[in-house]
This record gives sequence, C-alpha cells and structure tokens, in this order.
Amino acid sequence: MKWNIGFNRLLLAVILLVGLVGTGQAEVPASFRTAVVRVDGMVCYFCSMGIEKKCKLKHLGKGYSTDLAKGLFKIQMDPSEKVPPPDHFAEIVKGAGYTYRGVQLELEGKIVASNKKNIYGLLLPDTGQIIPFKASAAQSSRLTPLLHRTTHVQLLANADTSQGWQLDKFIH
Repeated sequence: MKWNIGFNRLLLAVILLVGLVGTGQAEVPASFRTAVVRVDGMVCYFCSMGIEKKCKLKHLGKGYSTDLAKGLFKIQMDPSEKVPPPDHFAEIVKGAGYTYRGVQLELEGKIVASNKKNIYGLLLPDTGQIIPFKASAAQSSRLTPLLHRTTHVQLLANADTSQGWQLDKFIH
C-alpha cells in the first residue's frame, strides 16, 4: 500500500512535468534587458575578458558575449538589477583600458511622461526603476499613444555620457 502511494505521486509528478515540457511554451522574462557597448581597442578574447571582469566586479550582467570584428561587448542583464546610467558603462570600459564609444540598451517597460518637453521615462516592471530619456519631436508624437503601455525600445548613449539616454527606436 505504501509503495502504491509513493508510486502514484511519482507518476503524477512525471505526468505534470511531461505536460509542462510538452507544451513548448518557454517562460518569458517580465522584462528584457540587454546592453551593447561599443568599444575601441578590443581586439582579442583576452580583451573582452578584461571588460567582463570589470562588469562582474561592478555586479553588472549575468551573461556576456563579444563581436570583436564590430567592437561590440554585449551584456545580458538580470531583470532584477537596476539599469545603471551611461557613465557607469563608460567607467567599466575605461577601467579595463579601452576606449568607450557608446552603449545601446534594449529594454521593455511602460512609457511615462514627464513635465519637461520631449523627456520621458521607461518604467521597468521588475525593479520599479524609471529610466529617463530624451525623444525628438517626431518621436514624441509617436510616444503619446504609447503612454502607460508596455513597449519594447532601444535607448542610446554616445561617448559624451552627459547627454544621457536618447530614444533610438521602437521594437515591435
């Protein structure tokens, strides 16, 4: 009798597991966060490891990849971590001994308005953080209907980090 109860529980667990795996539906993270940093002087795998080490010391990212030919260092950020300002990325690259040329963020969140012209915010669902960004007049007209809706966007920051985040494009 004891064996039957244990076997039945095991059989039920296997059926449930097979049912979940068999659906082919992967869990989608609540928010998507990737940073692609443009770096000059990164010419080998050892170079990218230096930047990766700096990222880990600053507790930034959970996965890293490199495109040496294009000079790109990609950081897959954990949805639970806050997105740092552009100068944080510049510090990491410069601290590893390379030239920082800019960063592109790909994020998903809700667009919120500010009281300043062409300044908006992206509210990240996991952390509650609001990333302020500037938009052109043409982009602002497209942003208005998206207020308080979840949107997938790309934000840019150039080598002059004092400019902050700029809206690059909407990703649908």
